[in-house]
Amino acid sequence: MSRTVCVPRLIGLSALLVGAPLAAQSHWTTAPALPRACYRAQDTFEADVEKARTSLEEGLETQEQINKKLVDQVFNMDPAALNQRMMAVIQKDPAKAPEIMQAMQSLGTQEGQTAVKSAETEGGEFQAKKQKLIADYNADVKVVLGPIAQRAGDIENRTEAQRVAAFAELNRQYETVVCPRWFGKQIPDLLASYRTYLVEQRIPARAEAENTGARMFELFEIPATDFRPVAEQKGVLDYVRFASDLFLLRSVEPAKAGGR
Repeated sequence: MSRTVCVPRLIGLSALLVGAPLAAQSHWTTAPALPRACYRAQDTFEADVEKARTSLEEGLETQEQINKKLVDQVFNMDPAALNQRMMAVIQKDPAKAPEIMQAMQSLGTQEGQTAVKSAETEGGEFQAKKQKLIADYNADVKVVLGPIAQRAGDIENRTEAQRVAAFAELNRQYETVVCPRWFGKQIPDLLASYRTYLVEQRIPARAEAENTGARMFELFEIPATDFRPVAEQKGVLDYVRFASDLFLLRSVEPAKAGGR
């Protein structure tokens, strides 16, 4: 059996990029393009994922440390000092008084908490969908490839020619049935839904909560030009991990017939 197997390319992956414009969400450009080959050894997706994860995690850690220092200036301030600063700002600009009082009252409101909790709940549902997809994939592999793999591995009762033919059939079924069904359709579809959820629900809910707190910097005239919401970074990082988990299901390379 030839050791060189033509790797089929997957189709229909362009739909995965449908959603909010990437130009407006720079962190999405960090996410690597999804693999189009059936075998992991035929592309650099795993290395690309590791590079993206490292970049996102390092950037996230740095920004979170910056944000925490700024937030602590307001929320860890002694109540008396906080009240003193608030009164000083109001005396300087009385027109800010209503907005300051409203902002103070809005922090941690039930409405904001509910929005974030609702988005997080749906995120948990996607994790359940991922686990179900993995289970369904494994079941499909067992049904489609299991009997062929058994013939290919039957050293005692099969001739070498029969086993070579079985390995060829095993690769053919994987490349033409299993791979297109899961890595060309089911997995990209789930990832497209997950990305839409992140862009339209979880990221905006988290960003709104972050920006509500950040508004306090302006109201209390605390310099905070380095503050940046991290909701999108976290969302993209979760997406990259999600995609990695699913595409790691691919076979590393075509099956090869070994000697007796």
